[in-house]
Amino acid sequence: MQKVVETSAPDRPVLIGIAGQDRGLEPVIRILEIRSARRRAPLRLRRFPLPDLTGPDAARRLMGAGRSGGFDAVHFADPLRSEITDLLADRRSPLAPGQIVDTLLFSDEGPALGCDAGTRALEECLAPFLAGRPAHHVLIVGAGTEGQSVAMALATLGVSRLTFYDRDMGRAAALANLVNRATRSRAALLASPEGLFHEFSRPGLTRGWIDGIVNATPVGGPHRPGQVLPDEGFQAPLWLVDIAATDGATPLTRRAADRGCALLTGAEIARRRAERLLACSQGRGHVSCSPQSCQIDLAPCATPISQAG
Repeated sequence: MQKVVETSAPDRPVLIGIAGQDRGLEPVIRILEIRSARRRAPLRLRRFPLPDLTGPDAARRLMGAGRSGGFDAVHFADPLRSEITDLLADRRSPLAPGQIVDTLLFSDEGPALGCDAGTRALEECLAPFLAGRPAHHVLIVGAGTEGQSVAMALATLGVSRLTFYDRDMGRAAALANLVNRATRSRAALLASPEGLFHEFSRPGLTRGWIDGIVNATPVGGPHRPGQVLPDEGFQAPLWLVDIAATDGATPLTRRAADRGCALLTGAEIARRRAERLLACSQGRGHVSCSPQSCQIDLAPCATPISQAG
C-alpha cells in the first residue's frame, strides 16, 4: 500500500513503513493521513507484505529495509513486535525491563533508535482519563504484548496492583512475574472470571477492590471479554478501557455505557499513537518519542525485504 498526501508545504516528504497483521494498524494509518494533511507535511506510507514477514530472519530483514529504503520510521505490530523486541534483547541492547519496541527511527547519520510509541501513547491517554478516578487495582484481560504495554503504562502512572486474566495461564503468569520484577506494582493472576465482582468488589471490601478493567485482547480477534466478564457487578463506578474498540462501539463498550461506566476506547489511543509516530518521524523528537529509546546497530541486518506498492 502506498498513500501520498498532496500538500504545497516545502517540507521534505516523510516516509513511514507499516508492518504486521494487527487490524489495530488500520486506524493508525487513517489518522496519520489526516494529521499529515492538517500539518501540511507530505506523507508517504508503505506497507510491507505480510508473507515477507515470516521466518527467523524477518526482524533483521525489516530493520535492514528501513535503513536501506530511506525510511524515517517503521512502525509495526505483532508478530514483528515480539520478534524485534526479543532480537534486541538477545543482542544485549539497552532495553529497560519490560520494554517493548514497536517503532524504528532512522536518520542519515548515527544508529537507528528503537522505541515504544504504543506504550507512550497509552500513558498519554490514560493519565487524563484516570485523573480523579480511583485506580489502585486494575484487571487486565489479555496477557500478550498489548497486555504488557498496558501493564507498563499503568505501572508508570502509579497503579499499585494489577491482576491478569488470560485463557493461557502460562502467558499470564509470565507477564505477572515480569511486572513484579520490573515495576513497583504488584501483579497477580485471576484463574477464572466467574464470581469476579463477588470476590473483589463486595461493599466494604477495600483490600481487593477492582477500580477498572482494561480489555487488552488483540484488535480484530474474538471479543471474549464481553462474554466472559460476569454481568452482576459490572457497573459504575467501575471504569473500562477497551483497546479493541478502534472503530465504533463493541458489545463490551455498549455494556459499559449502559451501566454508566467511564469509558476510554481504542480509537482515542490510536489517534494519540499516530500523532506521536508522526511527530517522531518528522524529526521533532527522536528522544522524546519514548523516554527509553535504545540505539540499534543495524550492521548485522540481512538483505531488505520488498515493499508493497
